[in-house]
Amino acid sequence: MLSNLFSGSYAAYSFATGRHGLRVYWRDLLPEKQITRLIAKISTPMIASRLLTTIGFIVMVGLVNGLGTPVVAAYSIGQVVLNIDHVISFPIARSTGIIVAQSLGALMIERSKKAAKTGLLLLVASIGLYIVALILFRGWFISAFTSDPNVWGPANRMLLIFGPSVLGFDLFIFANSIARASGRTLFMSALGISRLWLLRIPLSWMLAYHLSMGDTGLWTGMSLSNWIVGATATLWVLSWRWARPIIHES
Repeated sequence: MLSNLFSGSYAAYSFATGRHGLRVYWRDLLPEKQITRLIAKISTPMIASRLLTTIGFIVMVGLVNGLGTPVVAAYSIGQVVLNIDHVISFPIARSTGIIVAQSLGALMIERSKKAAKTGLLLLVASIGLYIVALILFRGWFISAFTSDPNVWGPANRMLLIFGPSVLGFDLFIFANSIARASGRTLFMSALGISRLWLLRIPLSWMLAYHLSMGDTGLWTGMSLSNWIVGATATLWVLSWRWARPIIHES
């Protein structure tokens, strides 16, 4: 609470003083009808996606819990280890989004496309190296958290089966950043909802419970959802349907 209070207060101070280049006056806080409608149009799909994704992860935790304590522990370890890739993927995605937004606003369409292609190549190359390191040193990663053999097996299988699919998730995150930068949020928001409710939850349940594959089925279902959505998101980025400004000056 204190850390949020501090950072929020500093952000308000920054806007009030213009310390970081953007100063907000009281008159700027009065809503404009046209901009408010545009903000609602862009943000509504994102809000729906975030809400349904949060509920979906609650369901996923229920599926994990149903497979026993060792799988729950393995899932927790895997989530921590696999989230290390966010240190790489999030900065690349967000910085690419900034360049895309600025380029589209300046009507520099080809520059926005070049930024997207460059960012995409950087993401694939860097996450590819991370995945290689993850597979080679997975034993060391797991041993940093547990020496319990009952947990080791599921954790090892999770990193082997689900681990490489973080590339698919990072491609989805990258495409999401492009969607937000361009204001074309509907398709990617729908894809985010589908990733959990149409792919991950049904596949994980069917493989783990219906086909009695246990945690192997769980990791496989999770992996497939990432690969399918990652491929779809990449095709959307390379279709260039987002490469046009959403705000047109008269």
